[in-house]
Amino acid sequence: SEKHIIPSVKLKTQIEIKRKKNSRDPFFDPFFDSFFNKTQTKYLKSDEKFITIKPFPDPRPDNFFGAVGSFKIHSEIDQEEVVINEGFTFKISLKGTGNLGLFTLPEIKFPNGLDAFPPNDSFKKDAFRNEITGSQELEYVLVPRKEGSFKIPSVQISYFNLKSKTWSQIETNQYIISVKRDINQVAELSGLSKKEIELIGKDIRFINTEKIT
Repeated sequence: SEKHIIPSVKLKTQIEIKRKKNSRDPFFDPFFDSFFNKTQTKYLKSDEKFITIKPFPDPRPDNFFGAVGSFKIHSEIDQEEVVINEGFTFKISLKGTGNLGLFTLPEIKFPNGLDAFPPNDSFKKDAFRNEITGSQELEYVLVPRKEGSFKIPSVQISYFNLKSKTWSQIETNQYIISVKRDINQVAELSGLSKKEIELIGKDIRFINTEKIT
């Protein structure tokens, strides 16, 4: 928070000075005359701009990562009930107007037993607006490694609201994922390779517990 000066832009250019044309001159030719026009050196200079940067009000929230503007956040998952080693996606979408793309979303601490692969990060800007308006999306692929219930925590982020000149907080929903063991998955129990599992799947059949008539 201090004062800054955006320096002026200087440009050196050549300005063409056209001669007065005498149409009564029998040797006058407009085509050849364009090659003999005189030029004059001219310097162009823009004005300096003075910018005052204001400080953020105190106290600053702990979950503030540099977002300034007006934003909304949303999350979604494609499945709430999965089996062990079955992957599902978890998306976080941030939309609004402000310094999008200049700050990061908070790191998510997923529970143990839930492997998270590095997310795909995409940023889209609305080119039809003067202000920086757009959306940023993170897409995680999550794979559970054991059965049980897993809680995906809420993602909370604070930003400085330029309209109200105050701190605002947005957050996503939290999700409970139910993970069950698949009776057809014998890999974890037997330690067999994928090829061996495919062969067993063709040979083993379930026991018929009903009475045979």
